[in-house]
Formats: sequence, C-alpha cells, structure tokens
Amino acid sequence: MTKSLPLAVCLMFCLFLFGGLLSAQEVQSRPAFIQKETEDGFILMLGSASFGPYDEMTNPPFISADGKNYVFTLRKNETENLVLANGKEYGPFKGDWMGDVKVSEDGSSWIVTIVGKTDAGEEFSAVVNGKEYPGVGKVAWVEFPAAGFYYFVAAVEKDGGREVWVVTPGAKFGPYEEVKEIAPSEDKKGIIFAYRNKGMEYLQVKDKNLGAFEWIDPIYSGGKKGRAFGFITHAKGSSTIFVGNLQLKYDQIEGWYFNPDGSQWIVKGMKGEKTVLNINGKETLFDWVNWMPYDNGYFYVAQKAGGGSVSIVLNGKEVGSYFEARETYMTPGGNWGAVVARKKGASMTSLVVINGKEYEGEALRLAELADGYQFMWLKYAENDQVMLQSLKVSK
Repeated sequence: MTKSLPLAVCLMFCLFLFGGLLSAQEVQSRPAFIQKETEDGFILMLGSASFGPYDEMTNPPFISADGKNYVFTLRKNETENLVLANGKEYGPFKGDWMGDVKVSEDGSSWIVTIVGKTDAGEEFSAVVNGKEYPGVGKVAWVEFPAAGFYYFVAAVEKDGGREVWVVTPGAKFGPYEEVKEIAPSEDKKGIIFAYRNKGMEYLQVKDKNLGAFEWIDPIYSGGKKGRAFGFITHAKGSSTIFVGNLQLKYDQIEGWYFNPDGSQWIVKGMKGEKTVLNINGKETLFDWVNWMPYDNGYFYVAQKAGGGSVSIVLNGKEVGSYFEARETYMTPGGNWGAVVARKKGASMTSLVVINGKEYEGEALRLAELADGYQFMWLKYAENDQVMLQSLKVSK
C-alpha cells in the first residue's frame, strides 16, 4: 500500500479538474484543498474546515466542478478505512484496503468497495453514502438516477458458485444466478430488473416479483446503445411489455422504438389478426402495418382497422394519406420512399413519394452507393416511352 498521494500530485489533479480541456494558454486555477503534513500524519483543509490527521489517501480525490462536493478515501492508524465526503467523515470500516470509488456526476452520492482478506480469499463489502453492505461481493455496476437514490449490482463467489445481489437504499434483492438489466421506475424511487434462476427468468418490478418466463428481453432507449427502459416477457401464446408503470399484453410483440431519453416510444404488437401500434401509451388498431425503425426514429405505412385510407407516418407525424401504398423503403439515415396511389372517381393515379415529395412514376427501387443511396423508379412518358428516373440522397 502506497503512502498518501503527494501534495503536488493532488494539486495537479485539481488543476486538471478545474482547467477542463482548455489549451495550455487558457488553463485556469483556483484552490481546491490544502494537504498539511504534521507529525501524526496529514491534515486536509477545505475552506474553513479541517479533517484528520490521516496516514494515507487511497484513491485520487473527487471534487465537483463547482467545488462544493468532494469525496476522499483515507486510512489512519494503518487499520481504519474512512471516507470524507461533503463535510462529513464516515467510518471506520473494517477491511484490509479500500478498492474502487465511484461518485455521481454532481458529487452528492458515492460508493466505495472495502476489501478484506480471509482464509477463503478476499471478501468484498460496499459502502454507499455511509451505509455499509457487508459481504455482498464485488460491485459490478452502480447507477445514481436521482438525488439520494442509487442501485448497484454485486457478485460474490460462494461454495463453488456465484451469487448476484441487487441493492437499493431500501431493499436488497437476491441471490440470483444472473441479473440481465436494470432500469429505474418512472418515479425514480424504485427499480425494475430481470434475473435468471434455475433455468427460468423473472421480473422484479419494485416490490412485485413476476414469473417464471421462458425469456425476457430488455428494451433500450435510443436504440441498442441506450439505457434499459423496460422489458418484454415471453410465455406461451403471449408477450407482455413493461414500460415504466405500464403493463401491456399482446399475443405477440413484433418490435419497438424508444428515443434516447425515453420520452417518445412506440410498440408494435398483434391482437388476433389485427396489428396494434401503441404510441406513448395510446393504442390504435390497424388492418396492416409496414413499420420500420431506423437510426433516429421510426417510420410506418399503415391502414386503419376497417379499411379506408393508408397513412404514411414519420416519428408520429403524418406526412401523407393515400388510397393505397405498395413498395416501401427506408435507409438507415432516415430517407424513405414509397409507391402510392390516389383514387379520383373510378381512376387511379400512381405516384412515387420520396422524403415526402411526390413524383410521377411507379415500381420504386433503392440502391446503396458508396456515399449515399439512390432511389430509382419508372415513369411513363409520351409516345409510349418509359423513362428511368433516379434521385440520389446522402447517408
């Protein structure tokens, strides 16, 4: 174990923190704390407050951008593990050393791992905002979704197996074989998560346990790179989607889209022979839906239940209504095209629609180019001549 971080290192850390990513000519500096050496160790001075003495600083300190919140992990008397956070000292916590520390973006919440040596190996405990969770294992991930609220997952090797625990300020869930994903509830006072035990999967929604299911798919906001927003459970003959506090059950769920912050979402499901689109909790029945999510939203062509006109909708906004729609195309970047028909009396007129603009023609096709895409269609001209039309769009 190394001795406390030298004053120069701490000052360099703080200069980096407050200087940000500025160039060398623009670096700004202001006092963060004073580390004063004494015969009994060192004293930490933050503004008018002083703490210590301590023997060792075990992790680089965290200081918020406004300088109001801070977290230090410390040892003294070579046996006592302490955390100094936002004007208060927590501990001592039993253990041989302190592991990783993670802090919320604003510095108001923190978690640190305490590691102890035993005859069987290492034992891990977690301390969150001063509350200790002994023996839960090594922390795998932690989230601070709201002020004062947190959840974390920890795993411990036990009797040749592995136990996984999920912990919030007011509850401890487990043990499980595997935790698939976690999302905070809409009120940010609870969590919803999927877990696996003995070959079956279950869903924990706040204090309710649901299952067993054949499998559970996490739903992500902002595409598969976003955070978990809800879950779909699969059982024989039905699928149920959980979004926040909503529970929606269909014969089959065929697709979904959530924007990055989860404020706008759409789910496509089946009820018998009818297709259902559920948009932000509101259901509409259709005879058929050609629905295509893409990088930054969703697009669909659909005919409402009972027949009638066909609607073309982009991200919840109708961009066209026609008697009939045939081929439909969507590029990853959000360019779209469709062959549609208008009816006036007994006559039908075929049109090509690309990104909302109408052109004469039919039989639309889409080709991928090195720098974009090309829509191609046929247009009947005078003298029985057929023209090949094309329109290039960027990626």
